[in-house]
Amino acid sequence: MGTALLAVLLLAVGLVAITRRSDETASPPGIVTTTTTTLRQGPATPRSSTVPPSRPTTTTTTGAAAGSLGAVPPPSTIPAFGPPRTGGKLVVGVQSEVAGFDLTQGQLDTSGLLVAGAIFDPLFTFDGDGRPVPFLASAATPEDDGRAWTIELRPGVRFHDDTPVDAAAVVADLDAMRRAPRFAPVLRPIEAVETTGPTTVRVRLRSPWSTFPAALTGQAGMVAAPSTIGKPSASSAPVGSGPFRFGSWQPDRELSLLRNDRYWGRDPDGRSLPYLDAVEFRPMPDASTRLESTLAGDVDLAIATEPATIRTALDSSYLQYVVEPGATAVLAVALNTRTAPLDDVRVRRALAMATDQAEIADAVGTFYEPIDGSVHGLPRARATAYPATDAAKAAALVAEYQRDTGRAPSFTLAVPSDPIRIATAQLLQSRWRDAGIEVSIRAEERTAIALDLVTGRGQATLAPMFGESHPDQQVASLGGDGAAAPGAPAINVARLADPEIDEAFAAARGTTSDTARWDAYARVQDRLAELVPYVWVAPERIAVLAGPRVRGLANGPGPDGGTTLPYDGGAFRLSTTWLADT
Repeated sequence: MGTALLAVLLLAVGLVAITRRSDETASPPGIVTTTTTTLRQGPATPRSSTVPPSRPTTTTTTGAAAGSLGAVPPPSTIPAFGPPRTGGKLVVGVQSEVAGFDLTQGQLDTSGLLVAGAIFDPLFTFDGDGRPVPFLASAATPEDDGRAWTIELRPGVRFHDDTPVDAAAVVADLDAMRRAPRFAPVLRPIEAVETTGPTTVRVRLRSPWSTFPAALTGQAGMVAAPSTIGKPSASSAPVGSGPFRFGSWQPDRELSLLRNDRYWGRDPDGRSLPYLDAVEFRPMPDASTRLESTLAGDVDLAIATEPATIRTALDSSYLQYVVEPGATAVLAVALNTRTAPLDDVRVRRALAMATDQAEIADAVGTFYEPIDGSVHGLPRARATAYPATDAAKAAALVAEYQRDTGRAPSFTLAVPSDPIRIATAQLLQSRWRDAGIEVSIRAEERTAIALDLVTGRGQATLAPMFGESHPDQQVASLGGDGAAAPGAPAINVARLADPEIDEAFAAARGTTSDTARWDAYARVQDRLAELVPYVWVAPERIAVLAGPRVRGLANGPGPDGGTTLPYDGGAFRLSTTWLADT
Protein backbone atom coordinates (compact mmCIF):
# COMPACT_ATOMS: atom_id res chain seq x y z
CA MET A 1 0.00 0.00 0.00
CA GLY A 2 2.82 2.81 -2.84
CA THR A 3 3.12 6.40 -1.00
CA ALA A 4 3.29 8.20 -1.46
CA LEU A 5 2.73 6.81 2.47
CA LEU A 6 3.56 9.58 3.24
CA ALA A 7 5.73 6.39 3.10
CA VAL A 8 7.08 5.30 6.43
CA LEU A 9 10.53 3.86 5.92
CA LEU A 10 11.80 0.88 7.85
CA LEU A 11 15.23 -0.30 6.79
CA ALA A 12 15.69 -2.49 9.85
CA VAL A 13 12.86 -4.75 8.79
CA GLY A 14 12.85 -3.93 5.08
CA LEU A 15 9.07 -3.55 4.98
CA VAL A 16 6.67 -0.64 5.05
CA ALA A 17 3.06 0.20 4.44
CA ILE A 18 3.22 1.66 0.98
CA THR A 19 1.52 4.79 -0.14
CA ARG A 20 1.96 6.03 -3.62
CA ARG A 21 -0.49 7.64 -5.76
CA SER A 22 -3.98 6.90 -6.92
CA ASP A 23 -6.04 9.17 -9.09
CA GLU A 24 -8.35 6.70 -10.68
CA THR A 25 -11.70 7.63 -12.09
CA ALA A 26 -14.67 5.59 -13.14
CA SER A 27 -13.81 4.70 -16.73
CA PRO A 28 -14.67 2.07 -19.27
CA PRO A 29 -13.93 -1.47 -18.08
CA GLY A 30 -10.23 -2.23 -18.08
CA ILE A 31 -7.07 -1.26 -16.33
CA VAL A 32 -7.62 1.81 -14.17
CA THR A 33 -7.63 5.03 -16.16
CA THR A 34 -5.82 7.91 -14.49
CA THR A 35 -6.89 11.53 -14.44
CA THR A 36 -3.93 13.55 -15.66
CA THR A 37 -2.95 17.17 -15.97
CA THR A 38 -1.14 18.10 -19.19
CA LEU A 39 1.00 21.21 -18.94
CA ARG A 40 0.81 22.99 -22.28
CA GLN A 41 3.63 25.29 -23.22
CA GLY A 42 3.33 28.44 -25.23
CA PRO A 43 4.69 31.96 -25.54
CA ALA A 44 4.74 34.21 -22.51
CA THR A 45 6.20 37.58 -21.65
CA PRO A 46 9.64 37.17 -20.07
CA ARG A 47 9.69 38.09 -16.40
CA SER A 48 12.21 40.18 -14.50
CA SER A 49 14.41 38.30 -12.07
CA THR A 50 14.36 41.19 -9.62
CA VAL A 51 10.62 41.61 -9.22
CA PRO A 52 8.38 38.71 -8.20
CA PRO A 53 5.95 38.07 -11.05
CA SER A 54 2.22 38.32 -10.71
CA ARG A 55 0.31 35.06 -10.40
CA PRO A 56 1.55 32.65 -13.11
CA THR A 57 -0.70 32.01 -16.05
CA THR A 58 -2.96 29.04 -15.49
CA THR A 59 -2.35 26.89 -18.53
CA THR A 60 -4.70 24.02 -17.72
CA THR A 61 -7.59 23.21 -15.46
CA THR A 62 -8.82 20.01 -13.91
CA GLY A 63 -12.40 20.53 -14.91
CA ALA A 64 -13.58 21.40 -11.42
CA ALA A 65 -14.61 24.92 -10.59
CA ALA A 66 -11.92 26.58 -8.55
CA GLY A 67 -13.06 27.22 -5.00
CA SER A 68 -15.98 24.81 -5.09
CA LEU A 69 -16.30 22.27 -2.30
CA GLY A 70 -13.98 19.37 -2.95
CA ALA A 71 -12.51 20.96 -6.08
CA VAL A 72 -8.92 20.29 -7.02
CA PRO A 73 -7.24 23.66 -7.47
CA PRO A 74 -6.38 24.20 -11.14
CA PRO A 75 -2.65 24.31 -11.78
CA SER A 76 -1.04 27.71 -12.01
CA THR A 77 2.09 27.58 -14.15
CA ILE A 78 4.14 29.92 -16.31
CA PRO A 79 4.12 28.91 -19.98
CA ALA A 80 7.45 28.34 -21.64
CA PHE A 81 8.97 31.13 -23.71
CA GLY A 82 10.90 29.58 -26.54
CA PRO A 83 12.62 26.17 -26.50
CA PRO A 84 13.89 24.59 -23.27
CA ARG A 85 17.05 26.14 -21.92
CA THR A 86 19.93 23.85 -21.02
CA GLY A 87 22.16 24.21 -17.99
CA GLY A 88 21.73 25.44 -14.45
CA LYS A 89 21.19 23.79 -11.08
CA LEU A 90 17.73 23.04 -9.67
CA VAL A 91 17.43 23.16 -5.87
CA VAL A 92 14.65 20.95 -4.51
CA GLY A 93 13.22 20.99 -0.99
CA VAL A 94 12.08 17.49 -0.01
CA GLN A 95 10.10 16.34 3.00
CA SER A 96 12.57 13.81 4.32
CA GLU A 97 16.13 12.61 4.05
CA VAL A 98 16.80 9.51 2.01
CA ALA A 99 18.11 6.87 4.40
CA GLY A 100 20.03 5.16 1.61
CA PHE A 101 19.90 4.30 -2.06
CA ASP A 102 19.88 0.50 -1.97
CA LEU A 103 16.64 -0.15 -3.80
CA THR A 104 16.23 -3.57 -2.19
CA GLN A 105 16.01 -2.04 1.28
CA GLY A 106 12.69 -0.69 2.46
CA GLN A 107 10.21 1.43 0.54
CA LEU A 108 11.05 4.87 -0.73
CA ASP A 109 8.67 7.65 0.20
CA THR A 110 7.83 10.56 -2.13
CA SER A 111 11.15 12.29 -1.45
CA GLY A 112 13.04 9.07 -2.06
CA LEU A 113 11.18 8.34 -5.27
CA LEU A 114 11.92 11.83 -6.58
CA VAL A 115 15.64 11.24 -5.99
CA ALA A 116 15.64 7.64 -7.22
CA GLY A 117 13.74 8.59 -10.38
CA ALA A 118 16.57 10.94 -11.29
CA ILE A 119 19.27 8.29 -10.76
CA PHE A 120 17.61 5.08 -11.94
CA ASP A 121 15.45 4.16 -14.92
CA PRO A 122 12.47 1.81 -14.41
CA LEU A 123 11.82 -1.04 -16.80
CA PHE A 124 8.26 0.22 -17.26
CA THR A 125 6.27 3.37 -16.60
CA PHE A 126 2.60 4.36 -16.90
CA ASP A 127 1.19 6.04 -19.95
CA GLY A 128 -1.31 8.87 -19.78
CA ASP A 129 -4.15 6.38 -19.31
CA GLY A 130 -2.49 4.62 -16.40
CA ARG A 131 -1.41 1.55 -18.37
CA PRO A 132 2.10 0.08 -17.96
CA VAL A 133 4.29 0.70 -21.02
CA PRO A 134 8.01 0.05 -21.69
CA PHE A 135 10.57 2.58 -20.51
CA LEU A 136 14.05 1.11 -20.07
CA ALA A 137 12.53 -1.94 -21.69
CA SER A 138 11.58 -1.57 -25.33
CA ALA A 139 8.92 -4.29 -25.42
CA ALA A 140 7.22 -6.89 -23.22
CA THR A 141 5.47 -9.95 -24.63
CA PRO A 142 3.36 -12.43 -22.64
CA GLU A 143 3.75 -16.13 -23.38
CA ASP A 144 2.17 -19.41 -22.27
CA ASP A 145 -1.15 -17.77 -21.39
CA GLY A 146 0.55 -15.21 -19.16
CA ARG A 147 2.78 -17.71 -17.33
CA ALA A 148 5.89 -16.12 -18.85
CA TRP A 149 6.98 -12.74 -20.17
CA THR A 150 9.81 -11.84 -22.53
CA ILE A 151 11.31 -8.39 -21.93
CA GLU A 152 13.36 -6.71 -24.64
CA LEU A 153 15.78 -3.99 -23.48
CA ARG A 154 16.77 -0.85 -25.35
CA PRO A 155 20.13 -1.39 -27.04
CA GLY A 156 23.13 0.74 -26.22
CA VAL A 157 22.02 1.98 -22.80
CA ARG A 158 24.81 2.16 -20.22
CA PHE A 159 25.01 2.66 -16.49
CA HIS A 160 26.83 5.63 -15.01
CA ASP A 161 29.88 3.38 -14.50
CA ASP A 162 29.88 2.73 -18.27
CA THR A 163 28.80 -0.92 -17.96
CA PRO A 164 25.95 -2.07 -20.24
CA VAL A 165 22.31 -2.23 -19.22
CA ASP A 166 21.94 -5.71 -20.63
CA ALA A 167 19.98 -8.86 -19.89
CA ALA A 168 22.52 -10.10 -17.33
CA ALA A 169 22.21 -6.83 -15.39
CA VAL A 170 18.42 -6.99 -15.32
CA VAL A 171 18.45 -10.65 -14.20
CA ALA A 172 20.86 -9.79 -11.37
CA ASP A 173 18.68 -6.86 -10.34
CA LEU A 174 15.40 -8.78 -10.37
CA ASP A 175 16.93 -11.69 -8.47
CA ALA A 176 18.14 -9.24 -5.80
CA MET A 177 14.65 -7.75 -5.58
CA ARG A 178 13.13 -11.22 -5.21
CA ARG A 179 15.39 -11.87 -2.20
CA ALA A 180 14.57 -8.54 -0.57
CA PRO A 181 12.14 -8.78 2.40
CA ARG A 182 10.11 -5.83 1.15
CA PHE A 183 9.68 -7.05 -2.43
CA ALA A 184 9.65 -10.83 -1.99
CA PRO A 185 5.85 -10.93 -1.46
CA VAL A 186 5.30 -8.67 -4.46
CA LEU A 187 7.47 -10.76 -6.79
CA ARG A 188 6.68 -14.18 -5.29
CA PRO A 189 4.81 -15.36 -8.43
CA ILE A 190 8.14 -15.25 -10.28
CA GLU A 191 9.63 -18.75 -10.58
CA ALA A 192 12.80 -17.82 -12.47
CA VAL A 193 14.44 -14.99 -14.41
CA GLU A 194 16.83 -15.89 -17.19
CA THR A 195 18.68 -14.37 -20.12
CA THR A 196 17.70 -15.55 -23.60
CA GLY A 197 19.90 -13.09 -25.48
CA PRO A 198 22.22 -10.12 -24.87
CA THR A 199 19.26 -7.77 -24.35
CA THR A 200 16.44 -10.26 -23.80
CA VAL A 201 15.09 -11.46 -20.45
CA ARG A 202 12.51 -14.18 -19.90
CA VAL A 203 10.50 -14.22 -16.67
CA ARG A 204 8.80 -17.52 -15.81
CA LEU A 205 5.82 -17.35 -13.46
CA ARG A 206 4.13 -19.84 -11.17
CA SER A 207 0.70 -18.72 -12.33
CA PRO A 208 -0.75 -16.45 -15.03
CA TRP A 209 -0.03 -12.75 -14.49
CA SER A 210 -1.56 -10.71 -17.27
CA THR A 211 -0.64 -7.39 -15.66
CA PHE A 212 2.94 -8.29 -14.73
CA PRO A 213 4.63 -5.13 -16.16
CA ALA A 214 2.75 -3.00 -13.62
CA ALA A 215 4.87 -4.58 -10.86
CA LEU A 216 8.05 -3.19 -12.47
CA THR A 217 7.00 0.45 -12.90
CA GLY A 218 8.27 1.75 -9.57
CA GLN A 219 11.00 0.92 -7.12
CA ALA A 220 10.88 -2.83 -7.85
CA GLY A 221 11.52 -2.13 -11.54
CA MET A 222 14.33 0.41 -11.15
CA VAL A 223 17.57 -1.12 -12.37
CA ALA A 224 20.82 -0.58 -10.47
CA ALA A 225 24.27 -1.39 -11.84
CA PRO A 226 25.48 -4.94 -11.01
CA SER A 227 28.66 -3.44 -9.52
CA THR A 228 26.60 -2.14 -6.57
CA ILE A 229 24.21 -5.03 -5.89
CA GLY A 230 24.72 -6.43 -2.41
CA LYS A 231 27.49 -3.96 -1.62
CA PRO A 232 27.57 -1.00 0.82
CA SER A 233 28.08 1.35 -2.11
CA ALA A 234 24.52 0.58 -3.23
CA SER A 235 23.29 2.69 -0.33
CA SER A 236 25.92 5.42 -0.22
CA ALA A 237 26.95 5.91 -3.87
CA PRO A 238 24.21 4.68 -6.21
CA VAL A 239 24.85 3.84 -9.85
CA GLY A 240 21.93 3.74 -12.26
CA SER A 241 21.28 4.64 -15.89
CA GLY A 242 19.06 7.64 -15.25
CA PRO A 243 19.37 11.26 -16.37
CA PHE A 244 21.51 12.25 -13.39
CA ARG A 245 24.49 10.59 -11.74
CA PHE A 246 25.53 10.64 -8.12
CA GLY A 247 27.71 13.59 -7.11
CA SER A 248 28.02 13.98 -3.36
CA TRP A 249 25.93 13.49 -0.24
CA GLN A 250 25.98 15.20 3.12
CA PRO A 251 23.18 13.43 5.06
CA ASP A 252 20.55 15.78 6.47
CA ARG A 253 22.09 18.67 4.50
CA GLU A 254 22.19 18.13 0.77
CA LEU A 255 22.45 15.56 -2.00
CA SER A 256 24.04 16.63 -5.27
CA LEU A 257 23.34 14.92 -8.59
CA LEU A 258 25.13 15.80 -11.83
CA ARG A 259 24.01 15.59 -15.44
CA ASN A 260 24.55 12.20 -17.08
CA ASP A 261 26.15 13.35 -20.32
CA ARG A 262 25.68 9.89 -21.84
CA TYR A 263 21.99 9.62 -21.05
CA TRP A 264 20.07 7.76 -23.73
CA GLY A 265 16.88 9.84 -23.51
CA ARG A 266 15.89 12.47 -26.05
CA ASP A 267 13.12 15.04 -26.10
CA PRO A 268 10.54 15.10 -28.95
CA ASP A 269 12.81 17.41 -30.96
CA GLY A 270 15.79 15.08 -30.63
CA ARG A 271 17.68 17.12 -28.02
CA SER A 272 19.67 15.24 -25.42
CA LEU A 273 18.17 14.98 -21.95
CA PRO A 274 18.33 16.10 -19.22
CA TYR A 275 18.27 19.85 -19.67
CA LEU A 276 19.70 20.65 -16.22
CA ASP A 277 23.40 20.44 -15.32
CA ALA A 278 22.71 19.51 -11.70
CA VAL A 279 20.04 18.92 -9.08
CA GLU A 280 20.49 19.55 -5.39
CA PHE A 281 18.08 17.98 -2.90
CA ARG A 282 17.75 19.54 0.55
CA PRO A 283 15.81 17.67 3.26
CA MET A 284 13.33 20.02 4.92
CA PRO A 285 10.96 18.06 7.19
CA ASP A 286 9.29 21.22 8.46
CA ALA A 287 6.57 22.31 6.04
CA SER A 288 6.80 26.00 6.90
CA THR A 289 10.56 26.01 6.29
CA ARG A 290 10.06 24.34 2.93
CA LEU A 291 7.42 26.89 1.93
CA GLU A 292 9.37 29.92 3.17
CA SER A 293 12.52 28.75 1.39
CA THR A 294 10.61 28.45 -1.88
CA LEU A 295 9.01 31.85 -1.47
CA ALA A 296 12.41 33.38 -0.70
CA GLY A 297 13.98 31.78 -3.79
CA ASP A 298 16.44 29.68 -1.80
CA VAL A 299 14.68 26.61 -3.16
CA ASP A 300 13.42 26.33 -6.74
CA LEU A 301 10.97 23.49 -6.25
CA ALA A 302 9.33 21.82 -3.27
CA ILE A 303 6.88 19.03 -2.51
CA ALA A 304 3.97 19.67 -0.16
CA THR A 305 1.13 17.61 1.25
CA GLU A 306 0.07 19.75 4.19
CA PRO A 307 -3.28 21.53 3.57
CA ALA A 308 -2.06 24.76 5.17
CA THR A 309 1.03 24.83 2.97
CA ILE A 310 -0.97 24.19 -0.18
CA ARG A 311 -3.49 26.88 0.74
CA THR A 312 -0.69 29.41 1.18
CA ALA A 313 0.70 28.47 -2.22
CA LEU A 314 -2.72 28.94 -3.81
CA ASP A 315 -2.87 32.47 -2.41
CA SER A 316 0.68 33.33 -3.44
CA SER A 317 1.33 35.72 -6.32
CA TYR A 318 4.84 34.31 -6.66
CA LEU A 319 4.65 30.52 -6.65
CA GLN A 320 3.68 28.17 -9.41
CA TYR A 321 1.83 25.08 -8.26
CA VAL A 322 0.29 21.89 -9.53
CA VAL A 323 -1.91 19.79 -7.25
CA GLU A 324 -2.34 16.21 -8.37
CA PRO A 325 -5.97 15.85 -9.46
CA GLY A 326 -6.41 12.45 -7.82
CA ALA A 327 -5.75 11.33 -4.29
CA THR A 328 -2.08 10.57 -3.90
CA ALA A 329 -2.73 8.62 -0.73
CA VAL A 330 -5.47 8.19 1.79
CA LEU A 331 -5.18 8.98 5.48
CA ALA A 332 -6.66 5.94 7.17
CA VAL A 333 -6.68 3.96 10.37
CA ALA A 334 -5.22 0.52 9.79
CA LEU A 335 -6.99 -1.90 12.14
CA ASN A 336 -5.03 -4.94 13.28
CA THR A 337 -7.66 -7.60 12.62
CA ARG A 338 -5.62 -10.21 14.55
CA THR A 339 -6.05 -8.46 17.93
CA ALA A 340 -9.14 -7.92 20.11
CA PRO A 341 -11.45 -6.06 19.92
CA LEU A 342 -10.58 -5.28 16.29
CA ASP A 343 -10.84 -8.93 15.32
CA ASP A 344 -14.63 -8.46 15.54
CA VAL A 345 -16.11 -6.98 12.38
CA ARG A 346 -18.89 -5.32 14.40
CA VAL A 347 -16.36 -3.11 16.16
CA ARG A 348 -14.64 -2.26 12.89
CA ARG A 349 -17.93 -1.33 11.24
CA ALA A 350 -18.90 0.75 14.28
CA LEU A 351 -15.64 2.69 13.99
CA ALA A 352 -16.40 3.48 10.36
CA MET A 353 -19.97 4.53 11.13
CA ALA A 354 -18.84 6.80 13.96
CA THR A 355 -16.25 8.57 11.77
CA ASP A 356 -17.35 11.89 10.26
CA GLN A 357 -15.02 12.72 7.37
CA ALA A 358 -16.65 16.09 6.74
CA GLU A 359 -16.04 17.15 10.32
CA ILE A 360 -12.38 16.17 10.10
CA ALA A 361 -11.90 17.92 6.78
CA ASP A 362 -13.38 21.12 8.20
CA ALA A 363 -11.25 20.93 11.34
CA VAL A 364 -7.87 20.31 9.69
CA GLY A 365 -8.48 22.64 6.76
CA THR A 366 -8.37 20.24 3.86
CA PHE A 367 -10.44 21.18 0.81
CA TYR A 368 -10.78 17.76 -0.78
CA GLU A 369 -13.88 15.67 -1.22
CA PRO A 370 -14.58 12.84 1.26
CA ILE A 371 -13.58 9.28 0.44
CA ASP A 372 -16.49 7.32 -1.01
CA GLY A 373 -15.63 4.04 0.67
CA SER A 374 -13.47 2.63 -2.09
CA VAL A 375 -9.88 1.54 -1.69
CA HIS A 376 -7.67 3.96 -3.57
CA GLY A 377 -5.69 2.24 -6.26
CA LEU A 378 -8.63 0.05 -7.25
CA PRO A 379 -11.19 1.10 -9.87
CA ARG A 380 -14.60 2.07 -8.63
CA ALA A 381 -16.85 0.03 -10.89
CA ARG A 382 -19.82 0.36 -8.57
CA ALA A 383 -20.79 1.73 -5.20
CA THR A 384 -19.46 -0.25 -2.26
CA ALA A 385 -21.10 -1.26 0.98
CA TYR A 386 -18.65 0.71 3.09
CA PRO A 387 -20.58 1.85 6.18
CA ALA A 388 -22.03 5.34 5.97
CA THR A 389 -21.68 7.71 8.89
CA ASP A 390 -24.41 6.80 11.36
CA ALA A 391 -23.74 7.43 15.05
CA ALA A 392 -26.86 5.59 16.22
CA LYS A 393 -26.05 2.41 14.30
CA ALA A 394 -22.46 2.57 15.53
CA ALA A 395 -23.62 2.71 19.14
CA ALA A 396 -26.01 -0.20 18.53
CA LEU A 397 -23.21 -2.39 17.16
CA VAL A 398 -21.00 -1.56 20.14
CA ALA A 399 -23.82 -2.39 22.54
CA GLU A 400 -24.31 -5.74 20.80
CA TYR A 401 -20.59 -6.50 21.05
CA GLN A 402 -20.54 -5.60 24.76
CA ARG A 403 -23.60 -7.73 25.44
CA ASP A 404 -22.02 -10.76 23.74
CA THR A 405 -18.51 -10.42 25.17
CA GLY A 406 -19.18 -8.85 28.54
CA ARG A 407 -16.77 -5.98 27.96
CA ALA A 408 -16.71 -2.61 26.23
CA PRO A 409 -14.32 -2.36 23.28
CA SER A 410 -11.13 -0.38 23.88
CA PHE A 411 -7.78 -0.08 22.12
CA THR A 412 -4.78 2.20 21.55
CA LEU A 413 -4.43 4.34 18.43
CA ALA A 414 -0.87 5.15 17.36
CA VAL A 415 -0.46 8.44 15.48
CA PRO A 416 2.52 10.36 14.05
CA SER A 417 3.94 13.08 16.29
CA ASP A 418 2.47 15.87 14.23
CA PRO A 419 -0.05 18.50 15.45
CA ILE A 420 -2.49 17.94 12.59
CA ARG A 421 -2.35 14.15 12.93
CA ILE A 422 -2.84 14.38 16.71
CA ALA A 423 -5.78 16.77 16.29
CA THR A 424 -7.31 14.35 13.77
CA ALA A 425 -6.86 11.47 16.20
CA GLN A 426 -8.54 13.46 18.96
CA LEU A 427 -11.59 14.03 16.76
CA LEU A 428 -11.76 10.31 16.03
CA GLN A 429 -11.33 9.54 19.73
CA SER A 430 -14.24 11.82 20.63
CA ARG A 431 -16.66 10.37 18.08
CA TRP A 432 -15.66 6.80 18.84
CA ARG A 433 -16.12 7.42 22.56
CA ASP A 434 -19.63 8.70 21.85
CA ALA A 435 -20.34 5.31 20.25
CA GLY A 436 -19.07 3.49 23.35
CA ILE A 437 -15.50 2.70 22.22
CA GLU A 438 -12.71 3.87 24.50
CA VAL A 439 -9.54 4.83 22.64
CA SER A 440 -6.15 5.90 23.97
CA ILE A 441 -3.88 7.95 21.72
CA ARG A 442 -0.15 7.27 21.56
CA ALA A 443 1.93 9.76 19.54
CA GLU A 444 5.02 8.19 17.97
CA GLU A 445 7.91 9.07 15.66
CA ARG A 446 7.97 7.78 12.08
CA THR A 447 10.17 4.79 12.83
CA ALA A 448 7.88 3.65 15.62
CA ILE A 449 4.84 4.07 13.38
CA ALA A 450 6.58 1.93 10.78
CA LEU A 451 7.24 -0.78 13.36
CA ASP A 452 3.61 -0.69 14.46
CA LEU A 453 2.47 -1.22 10.90
CA VAL A 454 4.85 -3.86 9.66
CA THR A 455 5.19 -5.95 12.82
CA GLY A 456 1.57 -5.75 13.96
CA ARG A 457 2.63 -4.89 17.48
CA GLY A 458 0.02 -2.13 17.64
CA GLN A 459 -3.76 -2.33 17.57
CA ALA A 460 -4.58 0.60 15.31
CA THR A 461 -2.42 3.10 13.44
CA LEU A 462 -3.31 6.39 11.78
CA ALA A 463 -1.10 6.93 8.72
CA PRO A 464 -1.21 7.85 5.03
CA MET A 465 -1.46 4.69 2.96
CA PHE A 466 -2.74 3.23 -0.32
CA GLY A 467 -2.71 4.82 -3.70
CA GLU A 468 -0.91 2.66 -6.21
CA SER A 469 -1.22 3.69 -9.81
CA HIS A 470 -2.44 0.25 -10.88
CA PRO A 471 -4.79 -2.15 -9.06
CA ASP A 472 -2.42 -5.10 -9.42
CA GLN A 473 0.06 -3.31 -7.17
CA GLN A 474 -2.33 -3.77 -4.25
CA VAL A 475 -2.18 -7.58 -4.26
CA ALA A 476 0.58 -7.87 -1.65
CA SER A 477 -0.89 -5.20 0.64
CA LEU A 478 -4.47 -6.51 0.51
CA GLY A 479 -4.06 -10.22 -0.19
CA GLY A 480 -3.50 -13.02 2.27
CA ASP A 481 0.04 -13.64 1.05
CA GLY A 482 1.08 -10.29 2.50
CA ALA A 483 -0.54 -10.93 5.89
CA ALA A 484 1.10 -12.51 8.93
CA ALA A 485 0.54 -13.10 12.62
CA PRO A 486 1.42 -10.19 14.95
CA GLY A 487 5.14 -9.94 15.50
CA ALA A 488 6.08 -11.11 12.01
CA PRO A 489 6.73 -8.55 9.25
CA ALA A 490 3.81 -8.04 6.91
CA ILE A 491 2.97 -5.80 3.98
CA ASN A 492 -0.73 -6.38 4.59
CA VAL A 493 -0.69 -4.23 7.73
CA ALA A 494 -4.32 -4.93 8.63
CA ARG A 495 -3.38 -8.65 8.54
CA LEU A 496 -6.70 -9.56 7.00
CA ALA A 497 -6.46 -12.80 5.03
CA ASP A 498 -9.66 -13.30 3.06
CA PRO A 499 -9.95 -16.14 0.50
CA GLU A 500 -12.47 -14.19 -1.57
CA ILE A 501 -10.05 -11.28 -1.98
CA ASP A 502 -7.27 -13.68 -3.01
CA GLU A 503 -9.56 -15.40 -5.50
CA ALA A 504 -10.61 -12.08 -7.02
CA PHE A 505 -7.01 -10.90 -7.47
CA ALA A 506 -6.07 -14.27 -8.99
CA ALA A 507 -8.97 -13.95 -11.40
CA ALA A 508 -7.80 -10.46 -12.41
CA ARG A 509 -4.29 -11.71 -13.09
CA GLY A 510 -5.52 -14.77 -14.93
CA THR A 511 -7.64 -12.99 -17.53
CA THR A 512 -6.86 -10.84 -20.53
CA SER A 513 -10.42 -9.53 -20.60
CA ASP A 514 -10.69 -5.95 -19.39
CA THR A 515 -14.30 -6.51 -18.40
CA ALA A 516 -13.50 -9.59 -16.33
CA ARG A 517 -10.54 -7.87 -14.69
CA TRP A 518 -12.69 -4.86 -13.82
CA ASP A 519 -15.29 -7.11 -12.22
CA ALA A 520 -12.62 -8.92 -10.19
CA TYR A 521 -11.28 -5.65 -8.76
CA ALA A 522 -14.83 -4.62 -7.90
CA ARG A 523 -15.21 -7.85 -5.90
CA VAL A 524 -12.13 -6.90 -3.91
CA GLN A 525 -13.74 -3.56 -3.16
CA ASP A 526 -16.94 -5.24 -2.04
CA ARG A 527 -15.14 -7.52 0.42
CA LEU A 528 -13.03 -4.73 1.89
CA ALA A 529 -16.12 -2.57 2.34
CA GLU A 530 -17.86 -5.44 4.09
CA LEU A 531 -14.95 -6.46 6.34
CA VAL A 532 -13.63 -2.91 7.09
CA PRO A 533 -9.94 -3.55 7.84
CA TYR A 534 -9.37 0.20 7.34
CA VAL A 535 -11.31 3.28 8.46
CA TRP A 536 -11.04 6.01 5.83
CA VAL A 537 -10.32 9.43 7.28
CA ALA A 538 -9.33 11.83 4.49
CA PRO A 539 -7.79 11.84 1.01
CA GLU A 540 -4.33 13.32 0.61
CA ARG A 541 -2.82 14.93 -2.43
CA ILE A 542 0.67 16.04 -3.26
CA ALA A 543 1.38 19.52 -4.58
CA VAL A 544 4.44 20.55 -6.56
CA LEU A 545 5.42 24.13 -5.71
CA ALA A 546 7.95 26.07 -7.76
CA GLY A 547 9.48 29.49 -8.13
CA PRO A 548 9.10 31.56 -11.32
CA ARG A 549 12.20 30.16 -13.09
CA VAL A 550 11.11 26.54 -13.23
CA ARG A 551 9.54 24.96 -16.31
CA GLY A 552 8.55 21.37 -17.01
CA LEU A 553 6.78 20.59 -13.73
CA ALA A 554 5.87 17.08 -14.79
CA ASN A 555 7.11 13.98 -16.56
CA GLY A 556 7.61 14.58 -20.23
CA PRO A 557 6.71 12.17 -23.05
CA GLY A 558 7.84 8.56 -22.83
CA PRO A 559 10.87 7.32 -24.76
CA ASP A 560 8.60 6.17 -27.59
CA GLY A 561 6.86 9.54 -27.79
CA GLY A 562 3.61 8.73 -25.99
CA THR A 563 2.23 10.57 -22.99
CA THR A 564 3.10 9.41 -19.49
CA LEU A 565 1.56 10.06 -16.11
CA PRO A 566 2.70 13.54 -15.11
CA TYR A 567 3.39 12.45 -11.52
CA ASP A 568 3.73 9.26 -9.54
CA GLY A 569 3.13 10.01 -5.89
CA GLY A 570 4.37 13.56 -6.37
CA ALA A 571 7.57 12.31 -7.94
CA PHE A 572 8.64 12.95 -11.51
CA ARG A 573 11.84 12.24 -13.40
CA LEU A 574 13.19 15.83 -13.69
CA SER A 575 14.71 14.92 -17.06
CA THR A 576 12.55 17.49 -18.89
CA THR A 577 12.60 20.11 -16.12
CA TRP A 578 14.52 23.29 -16.95
CA LEU A 579 15.26 26.77 -15.67
CA ALA A 580 14.25 29.85 -17.64
CA ASP A 581 16.00 33.20 -17.75
CA THR A 582 13.69 35.50 -15.80
